[in-house]
Amino acid sequence: MPENRSSFPRAYVKQFKEELPDYLISKHLNRQSIICDPVSGARKSPMVTKFADKIPVKTMKDVFENGLNISTFYPCLGKRNSVNEPYFWLTYYEVDRRIQFIGSALLKIVRYKPNSENFVGIYGINSPEWIIMQHACAAYGYTVVPLYATLGDDAMQHVLSQTNMECILCASGTEALHLMDEFESSLKYLIIISNDVKVEEVKSRHSSRVSIYLFEDFMKLGMKEPLPKKVPLPTDLYMICYTSGSTGLPKGVLINHEQIVDSVFSLIESTENKLFNAKSSHLSYLPLAHIMEQIFSAACLMIGCRLGFITNSIENLVEDAKALKLGALAAVPRVLSRMYTKYQLQLDNWKLKKTLYDKIEKIKLAEQTRGKFNHRSLLDTLCFARLRKMFGESVFCIMCGGAPLPPDISKFVRAAFGLLMEGYGATETMGVISITLLGEYRTGTAGSVAYGVQVKLVDVPDLGLVALRDQRGEVCVKGKRCTKGYYKNPEETAKLYDNEGWLHTGDIGEWTPEGSLKIISRIKSVFKLAQGEYIAPEKN
Repeated sequence: MPENRSSFPRAYVKQFKEELPDYLISKHLNRQSIICDPVSGARKSPMVTKFADKIPVKTMKDVFENGLNISTFYPCLGKRNSVNEPYFWLTYYEVDRRIQFIGSALLKIVRYKPNSENFVGIYGINSPEWIIMQHACAAYGYTVVPLYATLGDDAMQHVLSQTNMECILCASGTEALHLMDEFESSLKYLIIISNDVKVEEVKSRHSSRVSIYLFEDFMKLGMKEPLPKKVPLPTDLYMICYTSGSTGLPKGVLINHEQIVDSVFSLIESTENKLFNAKSSHLSYLPLAHIMEQIFSAACLMIGCRLGFITNSIENLVEDAKALKLGALAAVPRVLSRMYTKYQLQLDNWKLKKTLYDKIEKIKLAEQTRGKFNHRSLLDTLCFARLRKMFGESVFCIMCGGAPLPPDISKFVRAAFGLLMEGYGATETMGVISITLLGEYRTGTAGSVAYGVQVKLVDVPDLGLVALRDQRGEVCVKGKRCTKGYYKNPEETAKLYDNEGWLHTGDIGEWTPEGSLKIISRIKSVFKLAQGEYIAPEKN
């Protein structure tokens, strides 16, 4: 990364100083879905905007090139070695050149096999090189297969054997050594990002089995004679995302270009195009091996904003958010739970008793039900100003996904920062099925039906549930972004869909009076009491 210590060429415009602008609050809070089929009860998003029609983006190659056209010589990918240093940035132009060099090297070294599977694995933490390799694959016809340590050794062996991939990008020599020492594979090429102490060990022990390149050296091979990018079809396979699941071996979800692009548009439409613009920043710390971070990162690159990476570990989240001047922070419940726990422990140190905190939180949440998001009051200063200052005072929205957020943490986040958006989805649906709207003040729901899909509830005979009668049932989804199936797994693919093409999630849900979706539990976790009530033991 070049040492560009200059300030951002584009001045940061603070969107949120004392209270949220009214224009950020959704106009659809009281009508969060529309019945599109009265017979089945299927619903769709109330959004009528057509952001997707305004820009010519059909593939992941188009995603990056759209951002390139908007922010050619402005910051794109940034990282730093410690929190005491500034972020060093590659511009969109510089990233595009690297994409071309890496893609050209892939064609020369790894070779592209027409009418065949051309897989490239990526193993390691988020980094600029991760993104560059990913988009090089998109632009040159390769399919990305993310790998991650938490898969476990049995699952990792399964992925390597099932895909027979020949090339993997590793974050460091440590990951490369782990791959070579622990697993049987068809590997022929290893590309290593960080030239750490383990790289020489990898070379000395395994260079007879595989060709080993440092990322910078591999890029130079493509730099000598850059080759033109390919033009992928929207239906071409872009990624196989392996889901860890709760039991058995992971299943490889097939993701083509148009499906992930559709999910990117859905995220932007669901935020009513109010959160993301070319002056925004995004902190990439959630694993790129998971669909949630894939969608967030792609959305940011498509509109030309800055994508910064976490500094070494999650412990630096607050410092990095402050340095990047984040407006919206993507998170999962575990991250917000840690934040909430630390805050509760500090209440006494701030001479703020729990009873007073509860009163202030209650007042702020009551104000939000009336559309007032005020950060100027004395009560707010006592309770939350210090927390917001830790993040640089610019964070005004938390976007959470991956699992339901407990009500107490949900209330805390909304009281402290203002806006909380919770998403519900699955890898099989490219993430977003539903998402809470900007300004939502009710807790416990999964939000409005996301743009681009239809959702309905169907009967669950084993539980005696009749969807139209009980307003509860299994959540089913239909839309072009639903996966075509699992890689080399026709049995599990057949279980995904019914005869009418609806994807069955295995979750029990219900509709609220406002039309938002509420998730009760997994089907296998629910049982019916004698008096007719349905309960999920893990929620009690």
